[in-house]
Amino acid sequence: MDKLQSYIEQAKMRADTICHELIHTLIDCRNHGSEFQYWCSVFNDKFNMNMSTRYSLEEQSVAFQRARKEISAKRNRKKYSITCKNCGGKIKLEEL
Repeated sequence: MDKLQSYIEQAKMRADTICHELIHTLIDCRNHGSEFQYWCSVFNDKFNMNMSTRYSLEEQSVAFQRARKEISAKRNRKKYSITCKNCGGKIKLEEL
């Protein structure tokens, strides 16, 4: 899987998670009962999402491994600082 596809997949997972949590607040639902599941299915159908009440261990493991790799890559990126000779202003850059 290339980087772009990985970012897209991660963004979808984050959107699913955020909407999952929003459903809890919108209907004041503290559990994953029938009302919560109904609204998950409404969101899934209407917005082509993939929310559920739980994920398999394999899905969690894959997501966790990707997140660890992403964090590690961010830590190892080269960082640069450019200072303007005229005004002394600084621009900080980070390698992608």
